[in-house]
Amino acid sequence: MRFILDIANKTNPKHECQKIIDFLSNEIATIHCIDETNNNQFHNEEEKNILSEEQIRKYNNTMKKPTNDIKDMFDSLKPSRKEQAIVWLLSPVIVLATWATLIFICSL
Repeated sequence: MRFILDIANKTNPKHECQKIIDFLSNEIATIHCIDETNNNQFHNEEEKNILSEEQIRKYNNTMKKPTNDIKDMFDSLKPSRKEQAIVWLLSPVIVLATWATLIFICSL
């Protein structure tokens, strides 16, 4: 049986998690942190309280058994679509800023 536990305490969620871990004493349960923020949770509309792709990926990576298969190891490192989009958007900006800086320095 598996449960998802969201902790609403924004000041010290690790302390709250530690209380739960101490209570269960790791004999009957394991706990894996998939997100240290309160993203995607505590909405009044239940359909908004969903796990993000990143949270699911972190959970899956935590639960994976150690493997020596290079393909599995490579697949676990794949960035999410959001991370890919950020790289695609920022790469040209970084290249142009670098070139502009070099041209400015050379023109002095």
